[in-house]
Amino acid sequence: MTVLNDESLKAADLYNQAVADGYSPLGTITQKNLRSASSIVGELGGWTHQSTKRRLLIAHSLGLLNKPPKVTKPVQEKHTPDRHREQALQQENQRLKRLLTQVDASVLTTRRIAEVLGNASSTTIPPPDWLFTSDSKDEGPGIPVIQWCDWHIGETVFSDQVKGYNEFNEEVADARIKRVLERTLHIAFNHVKTPQYQGAVLSLGGDFVSGWLHDELVATDWCPPTVAISWCVSRMRRCIDELIKAFKRLVIVCVPGNHGRITRKPWAKHAATASYDHVIYAMLAEIFRDDKRITFVIPHDGEVVVQVSGTRILFMHGHELGVKGGDGIIGCLGPIMRGAMKIGSQQRSMGYDFDVICMGHFHQEVWLPRRGIIVGPTLKGYDEYARRERFRAERAGQLMFFVHPKWGPNNEFVIYAQDPLVNNTVPFVALQGAA
Repeated sequence: MTVLNDESLKAADLYNQAVADGYSPLGTITQKNLRSASSIVGELGGWTHQSTKRRLLIAHSLGLLNKPPKVTKPVQEKHTPDRHREQALQQENQRLKRLLTQVDASVLTTRRIAEVLGNASSTTIPPPDWLFTSDSKDEGPGIPVIQWCDWHIGETVFSDQVKGYNEFNEEVADARIKRVLERTLHIAFNHVKTPQYQGAVLSLGGDFVSGWLHDELVATDWCPPTVAISWCVSRMRRCIDELIKAFKRLVIVCVPGNHGRITRKPWAKHAATASYDHVIYAMLAEIFRDDKRITFVIPHDGEVVVQVSGTRILFMHGHELGVKGGDGIIGCLGPIMRGAMKIGSQQRSMGYDFDVICMGHFHQEVWLPRRGIIVGPTLKGYDEYARRERFRAERAGQLMFFVHPKWGPNNEFVIYAQDPLVNNTVPFVALQGAA
């Protein structure tokens, strides 16, 4: 037998009033931002959830609970400061999701980029014939190949987060680009016995903008990618003007990196052209379109084999080697060697072949042309990610080497853009511990 007591009667009265006020009755799904009538009963009665449930079951068995009205009036919960903050965060999260969706929906395709830039990137221009001819003079240095890559313009490297080894921002980037250009020309024309060149190859190897691939870059970059594009074009234009004055003829090979992509995740379709790097290259090609001394090579698959003075060089950024791995002992050599073998097999299967890969991406200088590998350093230099992953610190710089018709790639120069951390005060040699 069910016994009615005062508390069950009180619970029935509270429940009937709560249902009349529009709170969700028993046996229904509580709507968002609404509270159930049973929770109101427990709160007003000062009972636990189990006690409230027990009292309402007694009242229900005795028929004391009114049936809910056909149309319930939504009752918003009284908002506390914490609830206000929670709702504000939820609204902001939804806004960011909508914004991200809009960004994905507005991704530029190859055709869109070509239209915006006056179809500058839609025409494939073959390299000039002089790249394929060999100089018969053995005493000549060959053709200079100047590699610029991994500038990461926009990114900030904080000195106190890398033990003072490096710092990178707009001012530092500007100074380093100027220094690289000056030292490149100085070495090419003052450190070579017979500086007589048919021309030069400028390899633009990608990752020129930081890109917003990670939240930390969005939060700490000194400029957005769109501004970084214009910043890079203005500097590259000035540099190309100086290079063409010095070398008379210039072939500019342009391949994109991974940081410049304008999609959230890497695409296989339009991977090379849906990139901030590609926009930079197309803008430069448009600027120098009427200069017959300059030839742009902008492949739509992100990599290209160019024969330089008899050596077939595969220009690529390095993020599409098709392998992963590496460790703290061999560093990037493991994946690079495996990737070179994999790419070689793939290229030969399609009727292509090469002698050496020229790339960047790994932010380390690797000079193994006899093994078919040339990797250039980064202008940005050592950063917080490299410190966290315990990579060996290397100074910021770029690369230049010469391709001889008889000896192939040789005379590598790392164009350091950053001074050594400690200056050497020994003028020639000294024995350690000598008085």
